[in-house]
Amino acid sequence: MVICGYLFRSWILLKMLLILLALLGTPRHKHLKKAYPTKSVVWNHFTKEKGPDGIDERAKCNYCKKLFACPSSSGTSSLKRHLDKTCIPYTSRDKSKKLLSFKSVRDSDDVEEGAGVMPWMFDQDRARRELAIFIIKLELSFNIVDKDAFRDFMMFIQPRLKVISRTTIRKELLNIYGEEKLKLKRLIGVCHRVSLTADMWTSNQTLGYLCLTAHFIDDNWKLHKKILNFCMVPAPHGGDVIANAIELCLIDWNISKLSTITLDNASNNTVAVRTLVSVLSRKGMLLQEGRFFHVRCAAHVINLIVQDGLNEIKESVDVIRESVKYVRGSQARKQLFEECILQERLSSKRGLCIDVATRWNSTFLMLEFALQFESAFTRLQTRDAIFAREAPTVVDWKNAKVICRLLKVFYDATKLFSGHKYTTANLYFHEVFAIQEHLLGMAIHEDVSINQMATKMQSKFDKYWRECNVMLAIAVVLDPRYKLKYLSFIYHLIYATDEAESQVSLVKYEAFKIYDEYVSAYSSRRTRVLQSVERFSEVDDRTSPFE
Repeated sequence: MVICGYLFRSWILLKMLLILLALLGTPRHKHLKKAYPTKSVVWNHFTKEKGPDGIDERAKCNYCKKLFACPSSSGTSSLKRHLDKTCIPYTSRDKSKKLLSFKSVRDSDDVEEGAGVMPWMFDQDRARRELAIFIIKLELSFNIVDKDAFRDFMMFIQPRLKVISRTTIRKELLNIYGEEKLKLKRLIGVCHRVSLTADMWTSNQTLGYLCLTAHFIDDNWKLHKKILNFCMVPAPHGGDVIANAIELCLIDWNISKLSTITLDNASNNTVAVRTLVSVLSRKGMLLQEGRFFHVRCAAHVINLIVQDGLNEIKESVDVIRESVKYVRGSQARKQLFEECILQERLSSKRGLCIDVATRWNSTFLMLEFALQFESAFTRLQTRDAIFAREAPTVVDWKNAKVICRLLKVFYDATKLFSGHKYTTANLYFHEVFAIQEHLLGMAIHEDVSINQMATKMQSKFDKYWRECNVMLAIAVVLDPRYKLKYLSFIYHLIYATDEAESQVSLVKYEAFKIYDEYVSAYSSRRTRVLQSVERFSEVDDRTSPFE
């Protein structure tokens, strides 16, 4: 028993000793170390391996299989540099790698096919081009690319985007301009004739600027409006200087066939047209040797007519203008006027507006809005003694209503003539006839001041109507809805019988001459349905294609 107990105690001691030796022989950190996951994204491209000694760890590139030391104290900067610069399999693989992205509707002309998933890959040249287009559309300054905030934002969006300077973006913008100019040249080159509009401004530094715009129809019958040039014109801004600037622009764009040019009614523009006709007709660039080249701007003519008419009834307009200014003069007056509007049960969604004295259309809008609150102005007289002293009278409001009815015709015509997404030549004649009828109605108004205004506007209207380009009447003849019979009907309403017949014959004569010129230009065999203009004057009207 004693021996057995001795052996049992010896076995227990030996067991304890072995356990102690095992604990002392094993490094303590092996038991206490916590396994932290690798957080860097670089480990998506590297694999950890044991070194030759079996102790140190190495990082093996998944692409080129190159080994790198990766002690925990050194970080992963060297591994990142290897991926970005020296690992050829990775860089080539990344360039050809495509992602899936959603295609926006604006990238496609077809709305139904515009949205969807498409492959995408980063392209440095495309990114620079899109940045240049972004600056063009928003009219930003070139130095925006040098701003730290802009660069930080772009690096966050796409870290691989190379930073560019304002000099680089300027070169890119010039390249885009050259490409777009070449495309427009090709588009204009396939058109038979181009119509021009030109406008001139003078800055407060007495510097003159000319804007030249081309209007043409392509092979697909689509109407285009393109600004060809916006240039500075040297002083003095005479007609010869303007004509020279326009001619240089035409040479630059290789435009060889012109139809008309529309200009304001200024004396220097008349001189410019005369100079252009003499120069361009020798080159065969004009239709009918330039006899119909000059078209007076209809919107500018309307402005001159209306300004003369408003001067005759200036007093009524001034009284209403001062009333609007008075109400808008302080917040207390505005609140008081709003109370009057509520008491009269009017809608205040469209408030009062102050006009610009040099712009008659703003005067029309001011009167139109003020007339909607006529009863509110009348109630304001009973609540504001100061306003009551200079308030509009019943006669002023009556005159304002007549003026608005008259100006509404001119306002609608101006908006119609100012359109650029549709042709306006065939609409001119109808609007001018509507203005003529309205002026004749105002001329027999019971109010003497309205009569004087209509008479003065009628005299200026007759002046410019006589100078109307016959091409605008031919445009009505070419409209299949009206033709020559409609034109004859209108002329007989405006003129006496003899003068109306004379005008119709003139339009018919010129239409046949223009048609003959187009036949000679486009017909190779000249199978002439119309042998000559003189023969058509002897043919019965029923055979005319313009009837």
